Amino acid sequence: MDIVNNKKILISFDKDEALIFFEWLSKLSDDEKNHNKIFSDSIEEKIVYELESILEEAIPEIFESDYKKKVLLAKKRIESN
Repeated sequence: MDIVNNKKILISFDKDEALIFFEWLSKLSDDEKNHNKIFSDSIEEKIVYELESILEEAIPEIFESDYKKKVLLAKKRIESN
């Protein structure tokens, strides 16, 4: 997401937050029924897909068979803090 003359903004998540954020982004981008309500243009959609891609590279658990269980456990850990 490098754009000439724009400053970068760094966002830091711990693993649990990243799992939950990725899950939410995935639901958002996969919601075909409400697609036109969620994204007002293709640029918004592009940014969401780029964020998903960045997270996919950083979180190998996304591709594991027990991914959904890991998301639930992450939510419980965050809720208990």
